[in-house]
Amino acid sequence: MIDWLQSNNIQCSADMKKFQLYELIEKHKPKEKVYRIDVALKRRGHAVLRLPPYMCELNPIELAWAKIKRVVKRNNIRGDLSLTKLEEATREAQSSVSKIDWEGFTNHTLKLEQHYWEQDGLMEDAIDKFVIELGGMDSSDSEVSDDSEEEISDSELAQPLPSTSDD
Repeated sequence: MIDWLQSNNIQCSADMKKFQLYELIEKHKPKEKVYRIDVALKRRGHAVLRLPPYMCELNPIELAWAKIKRVVKRNNIRGDLSLTKLEEATREAQSSVSKIDWEGFTNHTLKLEQHYWEQDGLMEDAIDKFVIELGGMDSSDSEVSDDSEEEISDSELAQPLPSTSDD
């Protein structure tokens, strides 16, 4: 903790308690994680867009790995795959992923992403409509006249209906 504080030019002393060091770190740490690769890409004019967490289906490389694993499994007919044979089978499987495969993986991912965007929009539209309709209603909008309804207490509403002879 002290090393981090000193490397970031933050005043601290060796006799500080752990909770005090932690408070200093919390106060001075960056709001978001900064990765070296992001900095290097930004210097070269690129913007990094991260995938949402736990959404591996939006990453085409997952489809490539699935194909590689299928090929390795298919080539392991005897079940005696030594490390050398596994490395060889994996290299062969990696080389079997073609440009056409990558285009398919990418297109599939883009279609899935579009589907998610559409579903997200549908949900927002449905919620907006629901909120607007509920928010727009007041007691004067009711088509049923208050005169035609009897006053019913909450305790009466909680009572079971009387049984009929049809039961």
